[in-house]
This record gives sequence, structure tokens and C-alpha cells, in this order.
Amino acid sequence: MVLNDTKADIVYAKVQSGMSWGDVARKMGTCHHASAIDAASRGNLPDAYVRLAAALGYDIIIQLVPHEGETNE
Repeated sequence: MVLNDTKADIVYAKVQSGMSWGDVARKMGTCHHASAIDAASRGNLPDAYVRLAAALGYDIIIQLVPHEGETNE
């Protein structure tokens, strides 16, 4: 089971970066901010990977870590 809310994690990271959804979309290489929002909404791992971890007796925690020395400009 994925223990964290991956969309909430992305939204938090976006707010912390000070970027708009449009800024995020441009950095992703798309011109539509809806594409960035959709990617955040679909941000879960493939179901087969989650089932594999569960079968092994593990849960999954995804952690976003900022790039060292990178700016969002």
C-alpha cells in the first residue's frame, strides 16, 4: 500500500517552489497546465508494483527531495 497522498505531496512541492501550474507545465515540456495537474492526480505507482510490495510484506512511502543547487527559474 502507498502510505502517502502523492497528489498532495506534489501540490505541496509546487507551493513550496512558488511555481504556478503553468510554470510546472513548461518545465515538463508541455504548454497545457492541465497536463501538469493531471500528472499530479495520476501520480500513483503502477498497481502491479504496489501489489508486489504488498506480497513481500512491505508498504511504500514516496518522498520528494529537492535537487541540490537547482533553482526553479
